[in-house]
Amino acid sequence: MSGVFVQSALILLREGLEALLVIAALAAYLNKAGAQSRLPALYIGAVAAIGASFVAAWAFFVFNNGDHNDLLEGVVMYVAGAGNAATF
Repeated sequence: MSGVFVQSALILLREGLEALLVIAALAAYLNKAGAQSRLPALYIGAVAAIGASFVAAWAFFVFNNGDHNDLLEGVVMYVAGAGNAATF
């Protein structure tokens, strides 16, 4: 196996476990706060985020042939940051 593949796979594993930890912490908080009725929204949001990730990866592959593009990466980070700032 290629070293780059192994490194990429380990990064994906680490990020996935980190996301799982965040979801588990949020679920524990909702349980402790007595807001169990909000758990389905948390889980639906997590599944929707996974689906959006697959759609974005597919769109990147189709429209950019899988090539790295710094400009596109910068625009995506800017939009994501602006979206997060708008929620506060």
